[in-house]
Parts: sequence; C-alpha cells; structure tokens
Amino acid sequence: MQRSAMASAILGFSVFASSILALEKSVRPGVNDSFRDLKVSEFQEKFEIESREVFAKRKEIVEVCKVAPGMAVADIGAGTGVFSRLFSEAVFPKGQVFAVDTSSNLLEHINNTNREAGRKNIQTVQCTPDSTKLEPAMKHVRAGQEVFEVEILSYGFKKVREHSDLLKENYCIEFERVEPTK
Repeated sequence: MQRSAMASAILGFSVFASSILALEKSVRPGVNDSFRDLKVSEFQEKFEIESREVFAKRKEIVEVCKVAPGMAVADIGAGTGVFSRLFSEAVFPKGQVFAVDTSSNLLEHINNTNREAGRKNIQTVQCTPDSTKLEPAMKHVRAGQEVFEVEILSYGFKKVREHSDLLKENYCIEFERVEPTK
C-alpha cells in the first residue's frame, strides 16, 4: 500500500470522525457516552439522512480525500459505515478500508451489511476513546480545528488547502506528507 497516499486519505477524512475524543482539550468531554449501547436503527435514521451535512455532501467529501484504487483508508468514527462503503468502492480492487469505531453494535452492523453486499475489503476495528488501535502512522484524536491542525503538522504533514466552501458545520482540510530532505 502507498504509505504517503494512505496517510493523506486517512487524515483528509479524519476531521469528520465523531467517535474519538482527545485526551487533552476535548471539544466536548463525554460526547461519545451515547455510543456505548446504542440501537443501530436509531443511528441510521440520524446519520443517513440528507439533512445531515456530512451525509448530504458524502460524495464531495470522498472526492476531496482523493481516495484511489489500491489505497488503505481509515474511516475513524465509522458510525453506520456510510463512508466506509464509499471508500471501499473507491479503493477497489486491491485497497483496504479500516472502519474504526468505539461501538461494537455499529461495527457488527458494518460487518453484517458488508457481508450481505459481498464487500471483502473493509475490516472493522473497535477503538477506545483515546486510541484508534491502528498503526502509529494513523494516530488521530478528536479535537478542535486548531488542535487538530497543530497535531497533524507535527507528524510531518503540511496544510495544502482548507475546503471552507464545502461544509458549514464541519471543517475539511487537505494535508500532504512532507518528504524528509536528505
């Protein structure tokens, strides 16, 4: 898998993660408490509705992430798997999607719907509030935009573009890995 492309795709989408909290400067402590023992059907009704900004703009968001065949992409805060499914199509046939969430109920739902649809390139990962349980190169925490940008820049990325015209209630920032100089 292409490491730099993988990291860019992961970071490009991770701003929409809703199930990971920052250990420091959390935007809203306890925001994920309702995800512990949830009813998937209720969350599908909330997450997969055109009036929800990130759902209505889902195709544009995936396009901004520049996901391509063969990439590995982490859908952090996968929820019902909407973006995991879209990423799965975009990275097919040799790419891999990691659907990461704290909720075992949501991950079970993602596994079931993928099995029914014959999708084999999505792997679910149950995370904790302070870890994605992915390789260190995919490290992410949920924080405000300023904290998020500083963290990503500190891992060897540069800010390429902020897509401020795409979303109103969320932010979408494009980062690119800076190759070390020799």
